[in-house]
Amino acid sequence: MSLPTRSSHASTCAHAAFARYSALMRRTDATQPPASSVVGRLVVAVKDASEDVPQHGIDESYTLTVPAASGDARLDAATVYGALRGIETFSQLLRFNTTAMR
Repeated sequence: MSLPTRSSHASTCAHAAFARYSALMRRTDATQPPASSVVGRLVVAVKDASEDVPQHGIDESYTLTVPAASGDARLDAATVYGALRGIETFSQLLRFNTTAMR
């Protein structure tokens, strides 16, 4: 995953979450999909990288675009908190081979 931001500083909260999710998404027991449906990477853009304590009404919106064929997935989020929600959604799209985990 890569984390370009549109602000002058990158979120430490987001980078820590991306590190955790990257480890999960690189598990060796993941089912190998057909080569035509492999996502190269997840590119994340966060409009507001502020880590202020979330308040009621904070914008957690995001747009996740995953190509139908090979290519890069893209996550555009309004805030760090939207990016965290989007990364969770992306991680749920992965397929794992549960037989190999036993």
